[in-house]
Amino acid sequence: MATFETSPGVHLHYLVDDFTEPWNEPATILLLHGNAESSRAWYAWVPLLARRFRVVRPDMRGYGASTPMSRDFKWTLDVIVDDYVRLMDSLGVHRVHLVGAKIGGIIARDQGRRALGPAHDGGTSRRAVPGRGC
Repeated sequence: MATFETSPGVHLHYLVDDFTEPWNEPATILLLHGNAESSRAWYAWVPLLARRFRVVRPDMRGYGASTPMSRDFKWTLDVIVDDYVRLMDSLGVHRVHLVGAKIGGIIARDQGRRALGPAHDGGTSRRAVPGRGC
């Protein structure tokens, strides 16, 4: 179980699945789950994605194995996006494919929008993909 301290006393649990050829440098996909879920929501996608990509599946703060948040915690999109940006920085990831489900999609959109700013090199692609669920 890997964890990352995103702010004092707050640890994000995350999983990295990478079944690519060891001599390749794979692109990274960050999979962001929805409300009342955890990184396990993406489990069925791992065999399909991890042969071609390094797959990072974090538990959002307050969910899964990450640190529970107090009832009076002030949830903001900025706080959550900052958690994921710090996680990617700690893993040495400078470019990432973002995939989000439910609230994770909104978080991914905001994180992608930030990447377009002067501090980051990157871009976003918006595409709605109908799914069958996992």
